Amino acid sequence: QYARVIDYLDEVGVLDDCVIVFLSDHGEMLGQKGLWHKLQFFDGAARVPFSISAPGGSVGAGRIETHNVSLVDLFPTLCDLVDIPIPEGLDGRSLLPLMQGDADGWDNAVYSEMYHDLNGAGEMVKVDDLKYFRFPEKHWPEQLFDLEADPEERHNLIDDLAYSARLAGLRAKLDAF
Repeated sequence: QYARVIDYLDEVGVLDDCVIVFLSDHGEMLGQKGLWHKLQFFDGAARVPFSISAPGGSVGAGRIETHNVSLVDLFPTLCDLVDIPIPEGLDGRSLLPLMQGDADGWDNAVYSEMYHDLNGAGEMVKVDDLKYFRFPEKHWPEQLFDLEADPEERHNLIDDLAYSARLAGLRAKLDAF
């Protein structure tokens, strides 16, 4: 369906005037870890497709960005792409510098939260490749994963002393958030 939209924009001669965003607000576990819905912070549910193309070469064509970004970054990015001042006080930040290859000063952290009657409140922070999440109302075990070493999120490092200082920092970031 995405290709049909692109083809139509090209057919009517406006493709070169459009900023095109393709994204999803969440994934689905689809049986991974025995889970079927989005009610967790594992990558199957939390990591989503997100691409932006813009006319005039304002973004690096075909560039794949690996820094942590969030859907709250979309609005300030769109403002930046069309030269509208970005309102102050937003949670998001423009992705345009990253899209142009400039990651200097990028705070490589993202946050997520959810609420569902089954799980209660849940909250997550991911900094670089380290992801920490918890469901405090359920008193479930906290989860900590080093996605560089364990991309399948199989080994919860919450009790690993080698990660204790970084875990304390993630807890503090999430508490402050």
